[in-house]
Amino acid sequence: MQHHAVLHSYLTVTPPDEYDGDPVSVPALIADVRSASYFSIIPDTPNVNHIPRWHAGNIYNLPNTPSQVIQLPTAPKSRNSTTYHLIVSGDYEIRLFGDPVDVEGQQTPIQKLQFDFKFQEDDASLLVLEPQMDVIPEFVGGWTLAADGALGIGVKSMDGWWEVVNVSSSSSVGLIHHDPSVF
Repeated sequence: MQHHAVLHSYLTVTPPDEYDGDPVSVPALIADVRSASYFSIIPDTPNVNHIPRWHAGNIYNLPNTPSQVIQLPTAPKSRNSTTYHLIVSGDYEIRLFGDPVDVEGQQTPIQKLQFDFKFQEDDASLLVLEPQMDVIPEFVGGWTLAADGALGIGVKSMDGWWEVVNVSSSSSVGLIHHDPSVF
């Protein structure tokens, strides 16, 4: 059993009091869209030349997937709320969502989509932390079960490619140093 639906909703953005209407100061939108294949955000009254930009959703609802970083198609109004159209490609497949008789107790399948939109908190930062992408090794007897005691911190670039070459902590994390020559 499969079916495809094009769904429509609205996304309303209300500017903070300190927003002056400068489109450069509009922070990026961080979008986590689950159980949908694609989505697009379109201005409320698009011009005739507007081409929707489609973004991939997390159709499989995998737990550790990065969010989408999106620029709004037009700058929000400086003093009032701005409404955008949210167009979603919703696909139902029995292998993804289960047999509706077993899952929902009915013949008609129900699509359950999840949308989490937020603005990047620090518009000056070109990096976004993606905690769901962190890789924290297991610790056994004070030792990490990872090559060279490595751990991963999920970071996404807002502009081009970046390479993290150094990480430091502003506080002690309580690690104990073990001398590998002493058992």
